[in-house]
Amino acid sequence: MILHRQVNFQIGLTVFTIIKKNMMNMSYCRFENTAKAMMECLNAIEDGDLYDFTPYELAGFKRVFAIAQQIVDNEEVLERMTEWYEEGEED
Repeated sequence: MILHRQVNFQIGLTVFTIIKKNMMNMSYCRFENTAKAMMECLNAIEDGDLYDFTPYELAGFKRVFAIAQQIVDNEEVLERMTEWYEEGEED
């Protein structure tokens, strides 16, 4: 499923419209696909490929950091899920 979202913003007298197509991640590959996308972002950060941002991309860059921090703050979920799946493998 593809979702379309229109975003309008103005710089000076010019109004910009971005039509964003979001590909939905299916639940069975959500984390795998997101991990690949996060790796692309990390590579861009490490390569210093950060200086041609539109205001929209800068907002996304900031969101990535905020979401990453929330994920790190939930480290106990990783520990619980790892234990749960490892226990299932022993059966």
